[in-house]
Amino acid sequence: MRKLQSVAAFFKKPGFILILILLAFFLKGVFTAAIFPIFTGQDESRHYNSIQYLTEPKEKNWEMTARAHIADKETFRDYNFSQEILEAGMAMDIDRVRHEGFNTADFAAGYDGQNETLINSRPWQPYNYLDPPDTAGHSLYHTLGSKIEKTFAGGGIFVRFFLIRVFGVFLATLAVLFTYFITKNSGFREKESLIIAAIVSMQPKFSMYSTNINYDALLIPAFFLFTLGAVLALRNGLAWKNTAAMLIAIATGLLTKGTALVMLAIFILLIGYLFHQKIKDRKNVWLYYSSAFLGLLAILFLVSRFTSYNLARIILPEDGISQTFSSIRNYLNESLTMGRFALSSRTYWGALTWGNGWVAENFTNVIKFIETFSSAGLVLFFVSKKPDWLPEKKYIAFFVLMIAALQLGIRFFDWKVFINTGALDLGTPGRYFLPNLASHIILVFVGIGAFFRREKYFQHTLILGLLLMFAFSMYTIFNIVIPRTYL
Repeated sequence: MRKLQSVAAFFKKPGFILILILLAFFLKGVFTAAIFPIFTGQDESRHYNSIQYLTEPKEKNWEMTARAHIADKETFRDYNFSQEILEAGMAMDIDRVRHEGFNTADFAAGYDGQNETLINSRPWQPYNYLDPPDTAGHSLYHTLGSKIEKTFAGGGIFVRFFLIRVFGVFLATLAVLFTYFITKNSGFREKESLIIAAIVSMQPKFSMYSTNINYDALLIPAFFLFTLGAVLALRNGLAWKNTAAMLIAIATGLLTKGTALVMLAIFILLIGYLFHQKIKDRKNVWLYYSSAFLGLLAILFLVSRFTSYNLARIILPEDGISQTFSSIRNYLNESLTMGRFALSSRTYWGALTWGNGWVAENFTNVIKFIETFSSAGLVLFFVSKKPDWLPEKKYIAFFVLMIAALQLGIRFFDWKVFINTGALDLGTPGRYFLPNLASHIILVFVGIGAFFRREKYFQHTLILGLLLMFAFSMYTIFNIVIPRTYL
């Protein structure tokens, strides 16, 4: 009897439950990665071509064909991809699968998909014969992906492609782990931290997007790591561990995607705040502030010198003041519409357009109601005395800052593109906001929790939120993705 009690106690340990959450998320991700046909994720073919391009021999001893990039691409062949990507895509009839919303993959020949035997026979080279190649740049994510591509060069394209997808799932698993530590260190109890980590792991868009070959797979956990480092700094003050976590996250992000400049901006603000709190009562404060200002200039110089980011060109307007304000006004008129807000919301939560049932069509409407209710709760949280079982206000204020900064950053870059093209070519799809998923989920439930007087009601709400997120995640996979792709 005592032995059974000790076994039961082990299964209730937070560490064991956390491992189960991480394992369940990873296995779910591997399964999801397997059910999506290759090249069907957002920009997957371009990112995979970037990886193949980096894997090519330095000495390119094959004949190249010059072909300018085609602006309006109508078919898969219009892209300047490697021979293997182009031919494999055409062999599986990728144009039909991608562009006709309700077509399923062709398994008429039996267990194998259309031309799967041909594709596995590797009759094509993973080299770019068209110049210049269609790539998504040269980021740290692509470099890491090229290591996997090179290591398993002897396998077919399905093997290599799937393994790089699994690498993305592993990175997302780290993000879920960081969520647990973010939540716990910001003041939630162990049980609540586990539930919030589980909710993040079940968010449908995050679950699906983490299986795509895309540099966001590395950017998202970098944001989560930065958030963790910042929370630790707010809790314990600046120390080498939390500072290192933030700097590693920023460096990883900057080597991956320009969105990481948001982390750099928040890091500077956070350091300034913590520095001010530490020296505000000392003598000769101006000396400390002068040193801090010089340190800031040094950081900006290093970023501009050793990365591809020209901060002056990014930040400063290219046109005159009147033209700049005019373009801002035109951009806001075009982008701040109910339709675009609704599209961002749907794509953020993973409500796929393939489904036409009540759940698929109304899930985000339910989410909007919950978020509106939660927003009122956040106002109440900041203006009244907080319950003892919710985090301190400084953490919640920081999460709000993270949300606002990423919103402004993405819309700033969207505006910069709008200036040059006159159209919303970049846009604000929901996946761009996933780097703040942990902060967002925490804010939603803190807002709801502000209305409760007892902690048990808050915990019941968390459990209900987990059940709803789990149900919609499973509904998306088994009622939408699998039937659309295979049945």
